[in-house]
Amino acid sequence: MSAILAACGESGPRGERPAGSPASATCARTSPSRATTTRAKALLLTRDGILWRVSEQTRVQLPAGVGSHFQVFLNGVPQQEGRDFRRLGNELVFEARLAQEGRLGFWRWLSLFLGVAGTYRQNDTVDVVYEVGGRRAVATGLPLERVER
Repeated sequence: MSAILAACGESGPRGERPAGSPASATCARTSPSRATTTRAKALLLTRDGILWRVSEQTRVQLPAGVGSHFQVFLNGVPQQEGRDFRRLGNELVFEARLAQEGRLGFWRWLSLFLGVAGTYRQNDTVDVVYEVGGRRAVATGLPLERVER
């Protein structure tokens, strides 16, 4: 009777462990919260099973009068059409989750005022520079609309 190596240690041909076997390896377990990195990044392994990640888009309504020549800045960084965003009609579509912080509550405002804690929430701003009637115009802090698809 020959022993074969199995994934969980040494065992016999029918799966039994031979008596007096020096190997006492146990199965290795992977962390269940780790995301899969192979085939699809859309799969997320959790303790309860597999979840599909929902891709999110952020849409920004362009101001009236924006022609075909304009510049877009996200948090002060220039963005390129086709790489960072695309234009659909009178909207800009970003393939990323952008968010604005919103209003501060009383306790958060008080902690900022007293210097106890800072604010570390995501606060993205989209600015558009364009020309209207031969003059340069800047629309800053455009409202963001998140869309799940």
